[in-house]
Amino acid sequence: MNCSKISQYALIAISVWMIIFSGQALMGSLYSNVVHLEIERLDQSDHQITDDALAQLNQFKDRMLSWDDGNPENLSMAAYTALLNSFAAKGFAREQYLQQSDHYNWQSIRRRPLFPDGYTQETELLALWEKPFDEVVRVLNMAETFGPYEKYTAETALNVLFKYWAQLSQQQRLNAIHYMTAHEKYGLKRWRLNEIFKVSPYKQQFCSLAIFIRLPLWTCGNLSDAARNAPRSQKGV
Repeated sequence: MNCSKISQYALIAISVWMIIFSGQALMGSLYSNVVHLEIERLDQSDHQITDDALAQLNQFKDRMLSWDDGNPENLSMAAYTALLNSFAAKGFAREQYLQQSDHYNWQSIRRRPLFPDGYTQETELLALWEKPFDEVVRVLNMAETFGPYEKYTAETALNVLFKYWAQLSQQQRLNAIHYMTAHEKYGLKRWRLNEIFKVSPYKQQFCSLAIFIRLPLWTCGNLSDAARNAPRSQKGV
């Protein structure tokens, strides 16, 4: 067999491989979009997630990973899907879903170690999982290192730091206060703080601190503090 024949076969093999790879990437992308939209729909719904909705999401997630299980975004969505399943499970089944979410999170982080979102999502998982504070704050510190002014990082830090308030050092408490007083720096308007505090199980702690630092929030009923904080210079109330 001469060299030209070998070259032709090599080109054909490469072309076939590229077609297969492109097809897999396309299908993975399609299912990735479907999973993203389904998660978004469930998050925005005012109703409790049904077993049928979870089953459908799990099916889409499995198909997405079957086509592309190396994409960090896909792995992140798989982690979030497992977390949603844990909310509807109990006992050993819940623990399995939490472990699965943790596994997918770290797979995503290893593929994208400089992106803060993976660490932030893992921080939320560990806090919901009731893991030791040192373990939670270690991952939160990574999120703050790689995304110091990210809105998602700031929101997660607020929730986590207030959850573990009794265990915080003085510096960590100052960090929590800083997220509130410098909220604009993180893209958090006051209306967003209101939304966070309104549904938080730590609303009382949030509001006690907001009143103390004279941060006017309608959720906390201290809008009269706005008179002391130059309301005309504040936006996003």
